[in-house]
This record gives sequence, structure tokens and C-alpha cells, in this order.
Amino acid sequence: MYDCQRANRVHWIKPILQAHPCKDILYYRWKDEKGVCKHHYWAFSLDFMIVTVDVKPDEQIVTTFCVDKDSKAEFYTRFKDFEEGKDCV
Repeated sequence: MYDCQRANRVHWIKPILQAHPCKDILYYRWKDEKGVCKHHYWAFSLDFMIVTVDVKPDEQIVTTFCVDKDSKAEFYTRFKDFEEGKDCV
């Protein structure tokens, strides 16, 4: 389904990934329910998340979404867990 808000932010992907590490980008790794380790780059003040998955050493799948207020607490918990050493690699 087309998401206008998300589509208007596509041009943010490259600058956010290039800016990492940066205090404005909250980065963490998290393993999903299928056991896939995903890299999350959260532009916190912009409510925008970029998620990458390593497919091959030189290939990644990239997806993005707008972070809604209902999901912020869950994502922030994952970020804090990562900071405390809980990692999926």
C-alpha cells in the first residue's frame, strides 16, 4: 500500500546511513521472530526507521517506515537492550 508520508522521506535514507554513527541516529541490532538479525537506524527526532538485512557480504535489503507513537517504547527498549550488550551477532 502506498504511504505518502514514507514516500516523501525516501531521499533521507542515504544521508542517514552515511551519518551513522551520530548522536541523532539511534542504532541497534535486533533478531526478529524468524531469527534474522536486522540493523536498525532510527532517526529519532524524525520518527523514521531504516532497517537493513545482510544478504551477502556486499548486498543488503533496505526497508524503511515511519515510527508511530505506539511503537516508540518498544523500539526504544530494543535500543537500550542493545546498548547494554544484548546483541544478535
